[in-house]
Amino acid sequence: MQRREAMTSGEILWPSLAIAFVFAFVLGFVVPAKATSPSSKGRIAESVISSPQDWGGCGVGVGGGLIHGQDSYGGPPDSGSGGQVLGVRLLCDAHLGGFVIGANVDYDRFFGDAETMGVESEWSGGGRAGVLLNSATLLYATGGYARLMTTDRDFNGWYMGGGIESKLPSAPLYLSLEYRHTIYEVDGPLESSADKVRLGLTYKFNVFGK
Repeated sequence: MQRREAMTSGEILWPSLAIAFVFAFVLGFVVPAKATSPSSKGRIAESVISSPQDWGGCGVGVGGGLIHGQDSYGGPPDSGSGGQVLGVRLLCDAHLGGFVIGANVDYDRFFGDAETMGVESEWSGGGRAGVLLNSATLLYATGGYARLMTTDRDFNGWYMGGGIESKLPSAPLYLSLEYRHTIYEVDGPLESSADKVRLGLTYKFNVFGK
């Protein structure tokens, strides 16, 4: 990881996060309401919450977003630098009543200023646990291990974060918005970390369904 002045993608990271979270909440609450009549909404919500095949299963997804990294040399972090990220995800979830727990493996490729600085890609694996807010919306926390690959060397790290996921009507497709904060293990007094916002779409095979 290297020091660098702030870039445009880093400057728009947090406004993009706020806008995207609003979009995800609207999708999760408004779309299900319009897709069902008032007389049937309660019965459908109860059926979705109690049916393992709607949230349990394994799937494959794609996603993209923004990343912003910063370094600290024993004091306040520098202004950092940003970039874009595209990746794929494999996941498996188990539905336990009104809760969902699962595990995932991700591969992300970096572009923009991050790539210019020699930051190439990242493998990560971990788990998530969340609660169903309604028949089509999951709010979850996530955490796990990450390995960052650069042109100079690789870095181990760990991440924590959270997200919101919405099940799209009439299809086994799930739209998610996730935020992660990753801390990397480096030498000496240098401390490196990164913030990532990722919008993803997952197709899930309901292998745990009845």
